[in-house]
Parts: sequence; C-alpha cells; structure tokens
Amino acid sequence: MSRVDVDENRNIYYFLRTVKTMPGGDLPLSYPEQYTILYVDDERDMLNQGKNLIEKTGRCKVQTMSSAIQALDLPDILNYDAIVSEYQLPGMDGITFLKEIRKKDSEIPFILFTGRGREEVVIEAINNGANFYVQKGGDQVSLFADLTHKIRQAIEYKRANKLISYLNINQRKLAKAMNLAHVVHWEYEALTDVFTFDDCFFALYGTSAEREGGTQFSLQRYYEEFVHPDDREEALRKVREGLENPDPDAVTYVEHRIIRRDGQIRDILVGMGVIRDSDGKIIRTYGANQDITERKKGEKALERAYRQIHLLTEVTRHDIINIFLNCIYILM
Repeated sequence: MSRVDVDENRNIYYFLRTVKTMPGGDLPLSYPEQYTILYVDDERDMLNQGKNLIEKTGRCKVQTMSSAIQALDLPDILNYDAIVSEYQLPGMDGITFLKEIRKKDSEIPFILFTGRGREEVVIEAINNGANFYVQKGGDQVSLFADLTHKIRQAIEYKRANKLISYLNINQRKLAKAMNLAHVVHWEYEALTDVFTFDDCFFALYGTSAEREGGTQFSLQRYYEEFVHPDDREEALRKVREGLENPDPDAVTYVEHRIIRRDGQIRDILVGMGVIRDSDGKIIRTYGANQDITERKKGEKALERAYRQIHLLTEVTRHDIINIFLNCIYILM
C-alpha cells in the first residue's frame, strides 16, 4: 500500500462521508468519530505513555494489554478499529499474533510497533498482512505522532475500501434494475450544448456509440434524429417548463415517442433534473429515460376494454328498456 494509494482512498472516504450528509446521499455505512485501538506491549511505561499521547489527539480511545495471548481471548477483539502490537512479546511474538488475527479477519488494520529493525522482520510483517511497520526510538512525542498518523491512515484506507466496495455492488444492482426496467441515463452540458450517452442508452435506441461516431450529441441532433416529429414541439415545451422551474429539487417528466435506428417507434418517459450555479444559471441537466412502450400498450388495451364494456352496458340497457316497453304494450 503506497502513500499515494492511502491518500487517494482517504480523500475518497472524506468525500463520501461528506456526501452522506447531503440530501439523497445516505450511505449504509456510518462510523463514530472516535477510533478504538487495541495496543499490546509488555513495556508498561511504553503502554501508558503511548495511550496518553495517542488519546491526546481526541480521535482515539486506546485499550492496552501486555500479552498477545490474552488479547486473542478478548471476545470483541475484531471490533477494534485497529490493533497495534509490539514484536517481542512473552509467549507469542507480534508476527504470530498478526497471523492469528489474519486467520480471523483479513481487513482489520494491524500495525507492528517494535524496537527491532531487522529487514527480515519487516518483510515477514508485510507478507503476513501488516498495514504498517513502525520502529521505536527517538523522541517519544514524535514517535507516537507518527504512529497515530499511520493508525488513522490504515483505518481510513479500510473504510474507504468498504465504501467503494459498497458503491460498486450497488452500482451493479442499480444497473441490473435499470436494465430490467428499461431505464437509461444521460447528462447534458448547457454551456457546450452536448448530451453524453453511454452504450446502454444507445442500445435502447437501437444503435451504438461506434455507429453514432461517439458518445456525444447536440440537442438539435438528438431531437431531429430520435424524437418523433409529431412529439417534438410538445416535448420541448415541457422541457422548457422544467428549465424555468426554480426549485432545485424539482424533477420534470416528459413523455414522447422516439424512432429507433431500426425504425421501431417506442414510447419514452423522461425524468429530468437541473443543476444551477450560485447565480441560478443552468449549467447541466441530467436524467433517465425509460421505455414505457409496453405500459402504453397495456393502457390502450385497457381503454379499449372499458369502451367495449361501456358499449355493452349501453346496448344491454337499451334492450332492457325495449323489452320493458313491449311488455307494457302487450299488457295494455
């Protein structure tokens, strides 16, 4: 894990944590602001000093233990945000402790903290899944400041990966759901008059990015080449209404027909949102198009059925009235 990777993932984590506080940005993963750290060291003075200096930042709560064997007996050992361990410990050294932890959990951050600086120890630690290796020595304040920094890096790296993994999984679920619902998305840059489509969008329209010469379309080209000519004026009117709506959260819905590249005419429902700058000027629109052809066919079939029922009811009513009048005429 390079410094660049850590910083990049940390930035992603902070960005996603910010997104979580925005409207519509809820994520299923939320974390307390304070990290919980298990620090194992057989040097009592080092444990006490380390606990005080690490907790001094206000971001960490440290539990100390003097034995890796005892630490492994903790029922909640995997609930800590990170584990820091000395290498030379009685009964079980730090590398063995690391191996035992990795049998239980492959992701919990583990930092080997030791006075031993042999290269083979460093290599063994990294090969067995240690996130960092910190060598003791020098000024204690600087030493524990560096250790605290690495603890935070390791924890944030793990959390960022979890968030990224969650987003990737849900992105795949969303894509699958959109495919099942015949939904595709798009963006339009108002400043450059450019639509950006993807392969799924083009597939719905019976074509491909390769066939169209790229993923970008002007507004005029889209309307002239895809929107049914009988629907263009009404569709543009509804789009203009949506653009004039000052509500930043408003969604405009527009139904119109398209003509696919294979000649098929399909019914489309467009949902459109607007992004404005600080001056209220539109800089981008975005949305999703859903093929509702089958739904429209169902609606038309239902309308026909209602008309037939109504007609049948009227005919039956007329027949009943005629029979009733005939009966009266006979009785007279």
